[in-house]
Amino acid sequence: MVGDSITVGTKDSTNGQLTPQGWTADIDGQVGRTTDQGLQVIRAKRGSMEHFIVELGYNDAGDPTTYRDRLVAILNELHDAKQIWLVNLTESRSYYVTANQMIAIAPLYFPNVKVIDWASVAKAHPEAIGPDGVHMTATGYQMLATTIANALGQSPG
Repeated sequence: MVGDSITVGTKDSTNGQLTPQGWTADIDGQVGRTTDQGLQVIRAKRGSMEHFIVELGYNDAGDPTTYRDRLVAILNELHDAKQIWLVNLTESRSYYVTANQMIAIAPLYFPNVKVIDWASVAKAHPEAIGPDGVHMTATGYQMLATTIANALGQSPG
């Protein structure tokens, strides 16, 4: 899993839920990480992994063209991965809605992509989101981990 501060916040919970499902998780989050910086991490880890969870966009989705280009670069880099899960964004800002539209259509162009619909969970559970509209409460991080684990299911290996 490659992500930003959201990934940092949910790392332990996500790992704790994926391990019993047979996944060996390498969860790499960094506060303030942009999608372009995430691409660099993916390139460095690419040879050792077949499945990727990408949770990025909060730090650069404000420029839709830049975000789209960076998202496409990630998906092109991972074109031969067995599976890519894109975690969409809490829609607390209008440009996150635009980013989620881009995420939603990614599976049409990249058949190995699935979307983890965190935005719907967050909308249904406002108690999951902290006062800044982006970062989560402890409950929210646990909900995100559960959402990710449910989307991945049992490890195929």
